[in-house]
Amino acid sequence: MKSYVQICIRWTVSIYFLFGSIAVIQGQIHYVNHAAAGLLNGSSWTDAYTDIQSAIDVASAGDSIFVAAGIYLPTHTHLGDSGRHSTFYINKSIQLYGGFSGKPGTEGGFTEHNVTTNLTVLSGDLGLPIVDSDNAFHVVYLDHVSDTTRIDGFTITHGNGVGGVGFEAYGAGIYNNGDGGRSNPTISNCIIRDNRAQEAGGGMTNQAENGGIASPVLINCSFISNLASGGGGLNIYTDTDGEANPEMIGCKFMGNSGPTAGGGGIQLIAHSSICSPKLINCIVTGNHSPTSGALASIVTGTGISNIEIINSAFSGNTGGSMRLVDFGAQTSTVTIRNSIIWGNGGAQAPSTTGYLVDASHSVIPFGFPGEGNIGLDPMYVSQPPLLDTSHIQGDLHLLPGSPAFDAGINASLPITITTDLDQLPRFVNATSGGAGIVDIGPYEFQVDLTAITGLERDAEWSAFPNPVHDAVNVHFNSTADDGILLLLDATGKIITRISLTEGQTDYTIDVLSLAQGMYYICVCKNGQNEIQKILVK
Repeated sequence: MKSYVQICIRWTVSIYFLFGSIAVIQGQIHYVNHAAAGLLNGSSWTDAYTDIQSAIDVASAGDSIFVAAGIYLPTHTHLGDSGRHSTFYINKSIQLYGGFSGKPGTEGGFTEHNVTTNLTVLSGDLGLPIVDSDNAFHVVYLDHVSDTTRIDGFTITHGNGVGGVGFEAYGAGIYNNGDGGRSNPTISNCIIRDNRAQEAGGGMTNQAENGGIASPVLINCSFISNLASGGGGLNIYTDTDGEANPEMIGCKFMGNSGPTAGGGGIQLIAHSSICSPKLINCIVTGNHSPTSGALASIVTGTGISNIEIINSAFSGNTGGSMRLVDFGAQTSTVTIRNSIIWGNGGAQAPSTTGYLVDASHSVIPFGFPGEGNIGLDPMYVSQPPLLDTSHIQGDLHLLPGSPAFDAGINASLPITITTDLDQLPRFVNATSGGAGIVDIGPYEFQVDLTAITGLERDAEWSAFPNPVHDAVNVHFNSTADDGILLLLDATGKIITRISLTEGQTDYTIDVLSLAQGMYYICVCKNGQNEIQKILVK
């Protein structure tokens, strides 16, 4: 019997956040609760409106709308007179918050606010349940709104643009219209899922044409299982001197499909326009686009697209990670920093025509050029599989011993970004000492070796002698041909890293030059980690 330990890794997801800020409520608050039976004037939870659009219509610029848990249907008819033209229509600078309990006496603040417990759904399922041919073309329609407009804490689902004509065929979940003007809302803590568009933007279309600007900020949003010909999750469309520079921070694009036009997760189009999105702390996984990458772009004319990808990950996407094409007169660029591009189908590394690729301090296969790039397995908890369809499988947290630990560059992260996709601290001192260096990828490895707990059990391997002076021997009872052997110091810093070799059962690790103290032998294989304490004397 040997004494073993397990690392206690804390992977917790924040229930609600406003990206490092506290919500400041200004103006009047209007209350909505589908189950209210009072005066229905929106003055309290008891007297709340039962219809969200009623609150939107009476709200003035700067007002907030608090919505209690429940399922809500759109009632505003926009650009058409059929039932399918019904949408939640917003054309003013207001803040719309879901996730409240609706409990009387809790008015005025966020004390009863929890977007997970108090699920608040904006649904396009207008007609017969299950049948989607009568669903709304757009669940939410944002029409030239300012950067103080906010939608926060909703699940947006069951929009269906299939069978639509013109703009009806785009943006089934959300349509953000900046045509000839500006529309720059913040959308945060939302789940956009199970929407279908005929052409593009199953989850969302962001449109900027005729000199218009559409540059929303998307924070902690998940685009899941949406479908369109292209841009299954998100379609960013610019034309005729339009400009769209959306920022996506802490967002997930998972299991979306763009089966014919490319961009299972995200599609960018810039016809003589500017389209330069930024992804920070994002994951793009399990998206299905057999003819193109999970992120696809087309640039023509005088258009330009400068894409930034920072501390993000592309994995398990059927058609590859990215397919970026610039046929225009200018040269577009994709900048990749501190990111993981691994285990995708097709061209695993970014595939480009007419784009410059500036990649550094990232995990990319095949020896991809760039300072600090690594061509080694990032060692996910669970690598997303390559399937013939979209999926949401996999876990992109890092295992102990990942080459992504402390391999990024801190200066690539904006100074406002101090947490990872789980809202846990960045710059955790896993292996670097000092203030810490950011890990590559969306998740920072959170390890507290002081929280290790002991286990007594039989093992398939052993490390001896213990205590040790000059060298420790690691013996496997059977061949271990897929995994990593690590020596860690007491802070979790990797001292030695050895790839396990097929047919080899014995390994030796030199410890003669190490200071006396406690160290850890770690075996990482098959998604499991086993650690044994050793004492160097």
